[in-house]
Amino acid sequence: MRVWLNAGVSEEEVRARLQARVPGFSMSPDPGGRWDWLLGVLALGIASGTLVLLTRRAVSRKTSLEAPEAVDEESLHWEEVLDDELLNSNL
Repeated sequence: MRVWLNAGVSEEEVRARLQARVPGFSMSPDPGGRWDWLLGVLALGIASGTLVLLTRRAVSRKTSLEAPEAVDEESLHWEEVLDDELLNSNL
């Protein structure tokens, strides 16, 4: 094709020669417009956002299940008593 173009063959003649070599081959431009890239960008953005939201939700559920109980004075007292008994029993 470069040889043809360098030789000064017209665009229509180049197309005719290519069609003769490969009958039925479509040389029309791809359908679509200037904004086709936007579909890919939007799909990537939506997928990324969904992944972030699902991850945040999973992490928040995990931490809410493992939340410590409220500590009051009585439970602190009993923890100290148990700690003392464990220390004294090992001697």
